Amino acid sequence: MRILSRRKALLLAVGAGLSLPQAARAQEAAIKLAFSEMYQPGSMEFSVRMKRLDRQVVRVAGFMAPPLKPDANFFVLTSLPMATCPYCDDAGNWPDDIVFVRTLSVVRATEFDRRIAVTGTLELGAELDKDSGFVSLVRLMNAYYSRI
Repeated sequence: MRILSRRKALLLAVGAGLSLPQAARAQEAAIKLAFSEMYQPGSMEFSVRMKRLDRQVVRVAGFMAPPLKPDANFFVLTSLPMATCPYCDDAGNWPDDIVFVRTLSVVRATEFDRRIAVTGTLELGAELDKDSGFVSLVRLMNAYYSRI
């Protein structure tokens, strides 16, 4: 399976209701956020920057963990390549180097070691996703991804 090119990611955003110029601007305007900036050092407390970015469109680079099921519209973005999906059963066990991603369309799985960039609306706080069963602390919603 292959990942979306930048052009296809833009077209997907167009399919979600944005014009092509709006989609391009949204992707370019997304605020870059690194995994290392998400939490206060040595803590699972969100950093000041992370709190300021809540509900804003951000872009995070990482790796797609293998999906739990086919035809899903979600996946887990990890800071390092993982051959198996990191499943968390409660917010207390949430690792500091993964982000739950809810996409605009069905996810096409990529190689676990292929770097991608995900653009979406950042949401913070413990939440149970009914479709996947994930309890997450960090989410990118209405997201799309592309090859770096």
